Amino acid sequence: MLLRMFPCAVLLIVAWLTQVPASVFGQDKGLTWKAGIAKIDITPTEPLRLGGYAARRDVSVGVSDPLYVRALILRPNADTPMILVSVDAIGIPGNMTNRIAKTVQERWGISRARIVLAATHSHTAPHLDEYAPNIFPAPL
Repeated sequence: MLLRMFPCAVLLIVAWLTQVPASVFGQDKGLTWKAGIAKIDITPTEPLRLGGYAARRDVSVGVSDPLYVRALILRPNADTPMILVSVDAIGIPGNMTNRIAKTVQERWGISRARIVLAATHSHTAPHLDEYAPNIFPAPL
């Protein structure tokens, strides 16, 4: 389930651009920045296998802290936006990164070179499908 939620959250965040003039930050009035920030709760509602520890043999037993996808989007003048997205997970599978980048390119024309997807490397977040597929000795 988290595998399906994460790309959707990223796409929602990219869609929610908010304009902030550079003059608010004391910048040169000739340079105009647009910026967008967002945070979406992606905490699962059902028990899932947690990432990072191969010795774990059981699914999670509750929620200690919520999990989020956070994004910062910067656009100097009329240039193409730059996107930084962070997800509370141990890592982001390359296939997922490629699918998200492709969708962002198709919908908003933002190239892969201007997108950074990062993980907080949390060992207490659910294991994302396709990430380190050989880490667990046996399926649950």
